Amino acid sequence: MSSKQSSSDNASPSPQDLLKLSKIPGNESCADCQVPKPQWVDVAQGVFICIQCAGIRRSNISVTICRVKSLNLDRWNQAEYQHVSSLGNLIVNRRLEAKLDSETKSQFVHSGNSKLMETFIVSKYVHRVWAQDDRNTKSEHDEDPIMSDDRDHIITTRDQMITPSGHHHQPMINFLHY
Repeated sequence: MSSKQSSSDNASPSPQDLLKLSKIPGNESCADCQVPKPQWVDVAQGVFICIQCAGIRRSNISVTICRVKSLNLDRWNQAEYQHVSSLGNLIVNRRLEAKLDSETKSQFVHSGNSKLMETFIVSKYVHRVWAQDDRNTKSEHDEDPIMSDDRDHIITTRDQMITPSGHHHQPMINFLHY
C-alpha cells in the first residue's frame, strides 16, 4: 500500500461528517441524561453525551473504558469515526440499559444530584449492572480491572443496592461477582 493510500484511509472525518452522526435518531440527546443536542462523544463507548456527563466520565472513569471528545474542538481519527458510526446511543443504550426500568433510570437522571448521575454512569459503563447478559460475546471491557473505589461507590453488598430514593432492593440487579 502506498503512503498516499494510507494517509487517505486515516484522514480525519470532516466536521460535516461528525454533524451527520449527531443527527442520527437517538444521538440528538445525551445517551445518559437525555439533554438535547449533545456536543461531546464517548468515542470508546460510541455514544453522544452532554458536557456534564462528559465531565463525569473524565473525572471518574478510566480512559480504557471511556474516551471523551468534542464534536467541534477535537480532532478525530477515522477509526474513532467508524466505531461511533457503527454504534450510537440507541444501540448502546439497548445493550447497557436492557435490565434498567424506566422508574429507576428516572430517579437517577432527574434527581438533579451530580453524585447520583456519577453513580448511574459508573454503574452503566464500568460495572455494566443493567446490561443484557452478553458474557458469551466478549466485550472489550471484560478485561478491564474494576477499581475498588468505583465498586464501593455503588455497591453496598453483593446482593443489595440503595436506589436513588434511598430504598433497599433485594436484589434489584445482578451485580458482577467478585
